[in-house]
Formats: sequence, structure tokens, C-alpha cells
Amino acid sequence: MKTFKQLYNEGKMDLELLKLYNKAMRVMPGSPAQKKIIDQINKRMIKLGMKPSMMQQEDGHTAVSKVRADHKKEKEQNKLRRDRELDQARTQDTARKNRTN
Repeated sequence: MKTFKQLYNEGKMDLELLKLYNKAMRVMPGSPAQKKIIDQINKRMIKLGMKPSMMQQEDGHTAVSKVRADHKKEKEQNKLRRDRELDQARTQDTARKNRTN
């Protein structure tokens, strides 16, 4: 497979591919619209004899996705901790009421 630089130097670089790259950069990252554009880019690259882009294969391995996963995990842990605290407070209230009756 030829690299981008080799194709560009040979004059085979496609203007349509550059337009697709610019279009993909303008839309929301990770959105369905961007994924459709990336599919078009991959098809165009294969047609030009290049390796398809790795952009879609990176899902779940980017720094942003790792941080999001950490936040989700932390949110679940906080929810469990708050539930335990509420249960403990309810148990104490019930015990206090039972002592006074």
C-alpha cells in the first residue's frame, strides 16, 4: 500500500478525499454523521490504493472514551455509596423509633 505522501507526490491525491477530510473535521466527533463520512473516506482510500483510515477502529481506545468510562464507573460507585448511607440512616431512625415506643 502506498502512503499519503507517495500518492500526493505522484499527483494521484484526490481532491474529493481532501474535501471529505475537511467535512469530517467539521462535524461532531464520534457522531453518526462523522462515521458515515469516515466510511466514505475509507472507500475512497481503498479506491486510490491506500490503507483505509483507522479512525473508526479507535472507538473505546481514545483518551476521551477512557475518561468517560471512568466517570461512569465513579458515578455508579457514588450512587452505591449514597444508597448505603441512606440505608444506614433509615436503620438508625427505625432503631430510634423502636426505643422510644
